[in-house]
Amino acid sequence: MPNYITNCFSPVPVYRRYPDRERFLFPVEWERVRLVLATEPLKIRVYFYVLLMTGARMSEVRLMQWRHVDLAAGLWYKPVTKGGRSQVLPVSPSMASLLESLPRDTRYCFHGDLENNNVNPDGPWSRRVIFYHWQRIRKAANVEDVRIHDLRRTCASWLTMYGENLPVVKYILDHRNIQTTMIYARLDAQAVREALQRHAKRVIG
Repeated sequence: MPNYITNCFSPVPVYRRYPDRERFLFPVEWERVRLVLATEPLKIRVYFYVLLMTGARMSEVRLMQWRHVDLAAGLWYKPVTKGGRSQVLPVSPSMASLLESLPRDTRYCFHGDLENNNVNPDGPWSRRVIFYHWQRIRKAANVEDVRIHDLRRTCASWLTMYGENLPVVKYILDHRNIQTTMIYARLDAQAVREALQRHAKRVIG
């Protein structure tokens, strides 16, 4: 869908960009989501944890296969990303522990959901199934304006807010250039907070 709207009262279309979406979960909101996830089945819980832990795109996790994950070495190989290239992403011990808890009864880490009309129990979750689960979770956690892709933004925002360097964040998010990642640089809240505190001390004397 185009990222523009038109003025229907003008004889000549006037185009205006929608403002860029910047929504991400605050830590206090994540605590509410986390409490809801604690009541969900294991596979659902792990899926959304992996999204937030890695900043991966919804379908990258949806299509994750066991043969592409080496938990002993702590690596996840993505055959193709949105940028049309492969990526090897290191897996944190916490994420490896979560994936270890999942059953390995098909080649996909997240597969089948017959209760929600996924007709292929051995295939990966459908996008519709994931949207269905997130609709329930975000409503129960009172964050109904948060979309699934906002979990990717949350990962990037938290990484920069807590001081991780931009080249590392760029690699995690699989951005082609650092300019895309620079969007999140302004969210280095700790650095801003410390600068304002130093300034406040000068003001107060």
